[in-house]
Amino acid sequence: MELIDRQELNQLLESEGGPHVTLFLPPPERPIEAKEDGIRISNWTREAMGVLNEHWMPEREAEDFIQPLAALADDELILGDRRHGVAVYLSQDHFKLFRLDQPTEQKIVIDRIFHIRPLLSVLDDRLSFAVLRLSKKAVSLFDVLPKGVREIKLEGIAESFEASLSAVSADRGNQTHSATNASGAVGKQAAVFHGQGGLPDAEKAELTEYLRRLDGAVCVALANRNDWLVLAGVDFETAIYRNLSNYPRLAVESVSGNMDHLAPQELADRAKPIAAAENDAERNAEAEEIRERRHQPVATDPEQVLKAAHGGQVKTLFVDQNATLTGSFYSDTATLKELHHEPTGQPGDPCHDLIELAAVQTLRHGGRVYSVGPTEMPVDAKMVAALRY
Repeated sequence: MELIDRQELNQLLESEGGPHVTLFLPPPERPIEAKEDGIRISNWTREAMGVLNEHWMPEREAEDFIQPLAALADDELILGDRRHGVAVYLSQDHFKLFRLDQPTEQKIVIDRIFHIRPLLSVLDDRLSFAVLRLSKKAVSLFDVLPKGVREIKLEGIAESFEASLSAVSADRGNQTHSATNASGAVGKQAAVFHGQGGLPDAEKAELTEYLRRLDGAVCVALANRNDWLVLAGVDFETAIYRNLSNYPRLAVESVSGNMDHLAPQELADRAKPIAAAENDAERNAEAEEIRERRHQPVATDPEQVLKAAHGGQVKTLFVDQNATLTGSFYSDTATLKELHHEPTGQPGDPCHDLIELAAVQTLRHGGRVYSVGPTEMPVDAKMVAALRY
């Protein structure tokens, strides 16, 4: 059972319509208590069956729909020596289990979308980042996820500067040969003219041009991502890359040294503190900007926050992880009606967790969401948004 990553989160956020069942199991206080979760799951299955049969689908369809959840009552992944919490997501198209390492209260939610709010405290940029290994012998881009490290294919770029230089040299050799045949000049004179790439300054220029093209390939590979990119390599090469890069979230610090003999996981382990520090610094800076009302408009009124979130205006959203706010938000009129009861899971129920709704809309539109304790909120509010415009 693995932690959720950004790609899987996006899949959950995009799923809507029809019943979506979300279940959260907290970590057992003692390992033996995990077996009691089988009883809880059986009870929740019966409860969900009743709601589904009454409001969503016929009994036979409801039985088939809920079967994956019912089977967890006897699953050793749940009942075994478990030290972590579990998030379960079930719809017509999804059945996913994710590990929860942070505390959460037990809860089942039936709605038209999945419930993600208890995950918000871990759904920040520390969960995933990218590492670019720069080396004359090998250039590699790695995606670092909670479940491990995978290499990202870079299109249209030589696999190393040495390979690129060899290709350039071969091409120049052809040019030299052609020039000699065409002009009748001796080979030595033509070779001097075309052989400038061997000089230190020319080689530096070629390295710079290679890194420029590499940056273009990296930007394409990481398009539509909001992850930090950490460079790894000798200082000379990382400095050149940093000066020319167009990637918007390039970490200030690098993993310094010869990276040729590091395994991908070791490389990721060295880069992780750098990405985490960047993330913390960014969150603190954004919180300070909200407190000082610097550079950007800020919304604290829930109705204004939800209006901005639905319109894709929210750059950063801070939410109080302990706060409650239930009711209806009507996006066509941008009005909010607070209701003081828990959502029932019925298709026609207008009541929703409005903090959850603001977070979902912010994430769908590419904004960042931080779920923090009340003392860590930038201002005294249940949620506060820094707006793009």
